[in-house]
Amino acid sequence: MLAQINRYAKLNGRLAANSLAGANSALETYFPEFAMNFDAIESDPNRLSGQACIRGTRITVRRAVQLVAQYPDRAELTSEFPELTDDVLNQALNYAAAYLDDHVETWQAA
Repeated sequence: MLAQINRYAKLNGRLAANSLAGANSALETYFPEFAMNFDAIESDPNRLSGQACIRGTRITVRRAVQLVAQYPDRAELTSEFPELTDDVLNQALNYAAAYLDDHVETWQAA
């Protein structure tokens, strides 16, 4: 799935200017079976310098992904952060995955 999306993005420029609405629109247009709902994610230039955050909180998507890695037990994570429901965490993980590039670096021996 991500390989197809990345191929589309590389062939046709940026995925609708890196906006949440633009990304969803492009996904729905070109890959309707892979369109994701990011209604729990918001980006406001006046909040945390426009970083993608969990709606209604000051928890960035990056921090939510870090918390998933740090708490192997989701029940413990959601008990400490009740606003991070399973659906919200899944959206954060999908959002992060959608914006990662499958870029391969080639290194030459020195």
